[in-house]
Amino acid sequence: MKKDQLISIKVAFCIIIREELSDIKLEKLIIYLHVTVIITSSTTKSQTPIATIDKFIIECLDLGKLNKLHIEHDNALFSPDWFLDKVEVINMETDEKVVFRCHRWLGKKHDDHEIQRDLLPMND
Repeated sequence: MKKDQLISIKVAFCIIIREELSDIKLEKLIIYLHVTVIITSSTTKSQTPIATIDKFIIECLDLGKLNKLHIEHDNALFSPDWFLDKVEVINMETDEKVVFRCHRWLGKKHDDHEIQRDLLPMND
């Protein structure tokens, strides 16, 4: 992989719930980020969109119903902007899936120049 193709951004998630947590059991969640990044070549200055799906597996307390997801990145490196289509959160124990649609840019050079978003779950 060439130097101008490397992307490394710190991403933070915060999942927000509204109800009291009654159980103290652990669950595993898979979080999929559906993103498109723009790669700018350092030699030709051409820009290429690259669609990716990043996968994170986290272990946490049973969260109950997910009401909001906060996502942000650190705006580091040469071209940190990325387009976030959606975030999928899947409970590995129950196979329950919650989709948080974004369809916006996270970046200082696009859209409203924000690097964080608060997302609500889609209605099924």
